[in-house]
Amino acid sequence: MKQRDSILFGLPFAAIAVMLLFAGFLYRQFVSFESSFKENAKANITEESRLVEYILIPLLENGKIGDAVAFCEKFGNTKIRLSLIDLDGRVLADSMTENNILSNHINRPEVVTAMGGTPGYAMRYSSSLDCWMMYRAVKLKTGRGDYVLRVATSTDGVSEIIDSSRLMMFLALLFGGWMILPFFLYIYNKIRKPLLALVKSSERIAAGELDTKIDIPEDGLIREIAIATYSMAEQLKDLLCRANRSKEETEAILNAMTEGVFLIESSGNVAHYNHAGAKLFDLDESAGFNIARCGIPELSGAVRQAFYTGDSFEKEISYSGNEIKSTLLAKGQMLSKSQLLLTITDLTNLRKLESFRSDFIADVSHEIKTPLTCIIGAAETLEDEKLELESKRR
Repeated sequence: MKQRDSILFGLPFAAIAVMLLFAGFLYRQFVSFESSFKENAKANITEESRLVEYILIPLLENGKIGDAVAFCEKFGNTKIRLSLIDLDGRVLADSMTENNILSNHINRPEVVTAMGGTPGYAMRYSSSLDCWMMYRAVKLKTGRGDYVLRVATSTDGVSEIIDSSRLMMFLALLFGGWMILPFFLYIYNKIRKPLLALVKSSERIAAGELDTKIDIPEDGLIREIAIATYSMAEQLKDLLCRANRSKEETEAILNAMTEGVFLIESSGNVAHYNHAGAKLFDLDESAGFNIARCGIPELSGAVRQAFYTGDSFEKEISYSGNEIKSTLLAKGQMLSKSQLLLTITDLTNLRKLESFRSDFIADVSHEIKTPLTCIIGAAETLEDEKLELESKRR
């Protein structure tokens, strides 16, 4: 489970954990109370049993079975139940039930333990009395035979309290779970599902799918987030459209330039160049290019020096490419420590025009110089004083 799910579902689970912890604490208290009650009941029934033993043992020693039975039956109107049992399991006397309708008690746990010589205790539901009872059985040893005395007292009231408390605890847990369930479903339907949809839409937008639809819930905590995300996506779409238009305009301007433009990284790799730059070095625009492979050591050296010193440069370079001698003007401008903008202007045609101009001036000067010399000579002759006749001068 992702962290967002841990956060979303942490609160209801924390509530459930607190509720279970509280229920565990209550259960432990109930168990402690029940254990204390049983120990207290054992102590009380032990004292009561010992008092009865002091009375019955002398009667049994003297063979007064009838008196012993009568004594047990006298407790019929009290909260204590006395049972006198022989070693065969037959009930000789019982203070709350007629002996002839009681089954043989030879297999009762407390009686079995008592016949072994150890006082036996048990707490169970009595079907004959229709209530919960605490039993203590002890073996009475006499010269006329051994018997088992079983003393019992009702625990129905406390048992009902314990059972009622357990039922209330169960109902409280059930009610708490029922109360938490709508909260859990609200988180799942109103928060988690819309949030997952919003995350998927955001991931698609981040991947470049700007036309991705964003579902906006009608209500809930995610509605405002979804609206903000939708607004952000629209703004991002507008910004990217403007950035693409600006990029296209910049590309058009660069490609329309007659100068070669190169964006060079510190490694020498050319990150970008225009059509004129590709044409200048006969480059494939889909392939990478390193300035060190330009074939002009003077240019690559100037670029390395610029990255090393951080200074811009401008120099005229002679370049023989495709068996044609060219003259290039290279200008390097440092944009950052890792990027340099290089512009290369082809001066070849300009230098040719300058050469044509010089040759033209020289030729014109040569052609004009000869007739001018003759004219100058004639003028000088005319200026000679010896030519006095006007006709000759003309």
